[in-house]
Amino acid sequence: MGGLLTYTVPKTVSGIQHVGIALKDRYPEYQAKIEKVINGYRDTGFGVLLKSQLETEEGGEEQTERQQSKSRNGKSDGTGKSAGLENKIPKPILELKKHIPQVMNMVLGVVKNVFYSTFGFFGVIVNIIVFGVVTVYLLNDFNTIVAKGNELLPSKKKEKIVDIMSRIDENLKAFFRGQVMVCAILSIIYGIGLTVIGIPMSFLLAFVGGFGNMIPYVGIGLGLIPAIILAFIQYQDITHILLVGLVFGTGQFLEGTVITPKIVGDKLGLNPVAIILSILICGEIFGFLGLLLAVPIASIVKVLIDEGIVKYRETKLYKGG
Repeated sequence: MGGLLTYTVPKTVSGIQHVGIALKDRYPEYQAKIEKVINGYRDTGFGVLLKSQLETEEGGEEQTERQQSKSRNGKSDGTGKSAGLENKIPKPILELKKHIPQVMNMVLGVVKNVFYSTFGFFGVIVNIIVFGVVTVYLLNDFNTIVAKGNELLPSKKKEKIVDIMSRIDENLKAFFRGQVMVCAILSIIYGIGLTVIGIPMSFLLAFVGGFGNMIPYVGIGLGLIPAIILAFIQYQDITHILLVGLVFGTGQFLEGTVITPKIVGDKLGLNPVAIILSILICGEIFGFLGLLLAVPIASIVKVLIDEGIVKYRETKLYKGG
């Protein structure tokens, strides 16, 4: 992990700098293209609305300039006070008075951000420490917890319950181990492909796209869309955009046909339609956490449903007795 970070962090930083330089160098070109698009829609409703708004702003600026000109000539500003009194106040004091609210808001914003950032940082540190301590104690006492739990099971049903829990445990372990391996392999495929094409921040995009696959059908979007944007910024042609799509498409094809079947295999036995439905249902009920836990929950439910079907086939209703 240390070697990986040592290689990827400098690459990512240089990629960010490269993108910033490219945006700065091509800004006039982007501005010309945007102006061309606006001129193309000049006669549409949107163009008329935009033109009217710009004319209103210009008229307001001209009116403000006329009022300031009257004030400088010593005329009344409409409030019953002579603007000439303001000329007796030193100009630096007037400027300072004008900017006091802005300065106060800026200072308060900085203080608030520092306060929240400080306590937020300490909160994260405390959570990490507590999580580590609790994990160590749980791992240390895990066998004891399992043994005590087995003692509470009904003696007549203990063997069956332990069998069901063992199958659930095997499914979950197969899913998590296999998913981590699949994500790592996808990250390598994406990283090599994007590097060959010459996309900036290729390793960061590969990591996000690969390990984003922990949520099925979501990781490709997390990596593909930023990669397409960076390819357009860097090269401004359709060829590199198509190459980016080819890299991610190849990775998804290999993941679906070779990688996942070979690593995870058919241990879960979940149909793709069942996976999609589980993601939609769990995401609707539990939000983002549901997206992460959708497939493990589906694998647990499948074990319980399979056991229920076995029990149903043993009943008199099914046998017709």
